[in-house]
This record gives sequence, C-alpha cells and structure tokens, in this order.
Amino acid sequence: MYRITRPLEALTNSLTMYQVTVYALCLIVATSLLLSALGELGFSFGTLIATLSVVLASSYIVSLLFAWTVGTAHHRASGLITALILYLTLAPGENATELLNLALVSGIAVASKYMLVWRGRHIFNPAAVALTLGSLLGLSASFWWVATPLLLPVVIIAGILIVTKTRRYAMVGMFLFTALAVSAVVAGYSSFPVHEALRLDILSGPLVFFAAVMLTEPLTSPATKHSQLLYAGLTGVLYSAQLPFVSTPSVALLVGNAGAFLLGSRTGALRMRIKDIREIAPNVYELRALPLARIPYVAGQYIEINLPHKQQDARGTRRIFSLASAPSEQYIRLTTKIPTNHASSFKRAFASLQPDTIVRGTYIGGDFRLPAKVEVPVVLIAGGIGITPFRSMITQMIHDADTRKITLFYITHTADAMTYRNFLEKATSTLDITLVPITAQSPDNFSAQMLREYVTDMPNHYVYISGPPAMVDSIRTELSQRIISPAINLCGELRTRCQKVVTYLDCCCLRHSYIRELPIACAEHLKPVA
Repeated sequence: MYRITRPLEALTNSLTMYQVTVYALCLIVATSLLLSALGELGFSFGTLIATLSVVLASSYIVSLLFAWTVGTAHHRASGLITALILYLTLAPGENATELLNLALVSGIAVASKYMLVWRGRHIFNPAAVALTLGSLLGLSASFWWVATPLLLPVVIIAGILIVTKTRRYAMVGMFLFTALAVSAVVAGYSSFPVHEALRLDILSGPLVFFAAVMLTEPLTSPATKHSQLLYAGLTGVLYSAQLPFVSTPSVALLVGNAGAFLLGSRTGALRMRIKDIREIAPNVYELRALPLARIPYVAGQYIEINLPHKQQDARGTRRIFSLASAPSEQYIRLTTKIPTNHASSFKRAFASLQPDTIVRGTYIGGDFRLPAKVEVPVVLIAGGIGITPFRSMITQMIHDADTRKITLFYITHTADAMTYRNFLEKATSTLDITLVPITAQSPDNFSAQMLREYVTDMPNHYVYISGPPAMVDSIRTELSQRIISPAINLCGELRTRCQKVVTYLDCCCLRHSYIRELPIACAEHLKPVA
C-alpha cells in the first residue's frame, strides 16, 4: 500500500489539507465547465457559471457577516470548499428565483458552521446540512449531478489526492466496502441484479465523491482510527440501506456526524491562555499555555490550532501540532520550527503571540501512542522537530514510572539543533532509556546496521518514526528492505516474531499529521497501537 501511495504523499506534503481540497474541487469544477461548454452535460455553460457565482458570493458574504458578528476571523478556504461542494451537488439555477434559493441554501451551509457548534467546533458537515434543509424547505433539490459518469475519472483523481492528504485510507475503504456490500444485499433481497446495482452505485451515484470529499472532513469525523472505522461503517450502512428519508447521502452523513460527535471527546473547549513563547533551539520555538478547562488527550497525540490573523496567506489559519506536553503536565506545550525567511503568515503570527493571549484548538486526535503492554521494548527514531511526540511520551512515562525499555535515536543536522536534549539526558537516569544522538546532514546516513548496533533483537521491538517526510520516507524504506522483509519471512504463525513500524510525519513539514503502518504479514499487528 505504501509503495503505491508514496509518490502521491510526496506530491501533497508541501500543501495544507485545505489547499489540496480546494485544488481538487477546482479540478472537478473546471472539468464540469469544459464539458458543459462542449455540450456534453445537461446544463448550459451560462447556467453553471451563474450557479457557481451565486454560491461563491453567498458563501463569502454570509461567512464575513457571521465572522464579524461573533468577532472571529473569516476562514476563506473553508467557505470556498463548502461553496464548491454545493455547486456540484445542488440543482443548478436556471432563473432568478432558483438562483435566489441557491443563495439561501449556501447561507444555511455557512450559518451551520457558527450555529450548530459545540464549544467552538461545528458538529455537522455544512454542505450536508444545507442539502438536507434545502430539500426539506423546498428551496433546492439535492441533485448530486457530480455523479455523472463523464466526471467520474476526474472525481477519482481528485478523491485520491484528498484521501492521500488526509491519510484516511482505512476509513474511506471501510465506507466503500460497507456501502457496496449493503447495496448488494438490498439488491439481492429485492430480486434486482446485484451487478447492475453495483454498477449504478459506482458509475452513476455520488459514492466516490461522497467518500473522498465529504466523509473525510476532519472537523466532523473522528480523529482516531477505531472511531473512524465505526463512523465509516455506520454511514455506509445508512447510505445504501434504502431506508425512508435516512438513506440519502446528506442525511446519512449527518447521522454519521452525530455518531462521530458522540464517539469523540466533548469535554473542554480547547481554549488556552499563553504563558510564554521561547526559542529553545535555533529557529525552534516552544509555546506554553494553560488550559482554561481540562483538555483530555493521550501522550503522542496532536492538536489542531486555529489562529486567526491579519493578512493570512493561502495556507490559512489552522495548523496541526504534535503535543510536546504530557497529560500529567500543567501546561500544554506546542513546538514548531519557524524559518528566518519565507515563514508562513501563520508561523509569523504564532511567533508574535503575547502572554495572556487566548488561543483555541479545534480538535485532538491521532493513534501515535505507545503500546499498552509495557513489557514490549520500543525503538523511537526522531528527526529534528519530530522529537515532540516522543517528549510527550517520555514525560508521561516518568509520571507513570513506566518500566518499558526504550531506545531513542535522535537525528539532527547539528548538535545545537537537538531540541529537549537536556530533558532527554535527565530522563535516561530515571527510565530505562538509551539515548543515541546522531548528527547527520542526510537521513540516508542512518542505516539498519546502525540500528542493529544498539538493538540486537529487533524482531521483538515496536519501531516508531517521527520527523520530516524525507527522513521518515528514507528510514522507513531502509527498515522495510533491511529488517522488516526478513522478519515477514520468519514470521509464520508466531505473533511474537512480527514487527510493527509506526511512522508520524512531523506536522511542521507535512502540514498535516498522520499515522501510517508498514504492511506486515501478521494481520493481528495491523491494528492501531493501543
């Protein structure tokens, strides 16, 4: 799987999730306009242009009004994504009345982001809310004309880009499998040809668009793998079960969003008061903030921070940070590298934050956590700022008097770039940790042979990798070729001989945190780390 997705992941690494989604949707929109101009769609070019203009203008204006009313910043990328989805799913307006109704539906979508919220985070997919209410109120039909077979190739390409960026392969796969399986069962029960039902679902239904674009929205879907699979399965069943009212794409998604909300953490508003920001290594800054209410999380997880600021660039106002702090600590710690030149507007705003400023997180998630069994030895490989989740884990281990054996390889370009080095060295006197600092200009200098010098029984270890994409990719390839592949051949039915490599690409470089697992022969070890 990784060998297939690797080129696409490299392509999307330099872009934010919002940028990838906007570009992917624009690709579909541009193709639809081209097909319309060529007379290949059932809607005229002028009708589509008018519809697009109305939903874009309405979404933008209503978003500005709500942002001004509640005293927050207007999130342009989010509003643009919602507008483009509505353009592709609502019935195009052919007269002034229909266009006015489209403007109202677009306004409903934006309003839901500010009104249907729980402590700063909207609960339901805004486009799904608008599609459902628009149909119920008789304003506009949920037409889902994006499902035309002519657009399917482009929708697949756009969907692959989005899913690659969000790394929610398992969630999307679970939804597609469940939806198609339920569709086949319903078709068989109704004496309808199963192959024909599946053909219609894939070629003439919004299945692919729905799964890749709407199901994966981070704010309304779970942030941990187990919950994501439950969410996708529930939504897939409702999508294809042909239940009255519920089995429409928008309503099925709303029910799934409600389930995700119930599965997720609903305590705390993720609001924090800044204590200080200091430079702890060259161009590396650590923010310490005191939560205004308890923020539940597990060592190794990440948080998305929303930082409204003036003159924001295309990368927007949101970023995902590894939590460098542990749940046992009083302060939340967020650490990032800010280049001297060409820093994003977000990072410039981050570096200029003043004490007592209130910052807000939108959600916490991730499965990048230590295994539950303390008797399992662990290898940690960090590169640069990728040390942050490991600092969180080690801090919590100190608090819990964790006795597990840890071998930590810390790779940086220079010795002074080793963030938290003093903390790590002190931890070695408290815990069973072997610290191996490595200075190297290239991650290629780290080899499996170097690993074997410090860890002689690799098949019994869990391996975690955290750092910039290039480093993670290089080390992961090296381990899979030199260590993991032989272990697969030796594995057989012996679970204790299986390895697991969990990698975490540092959000400072990737713009979006995620967890990936190397394909291992033993299926038992493909589960998320407990």
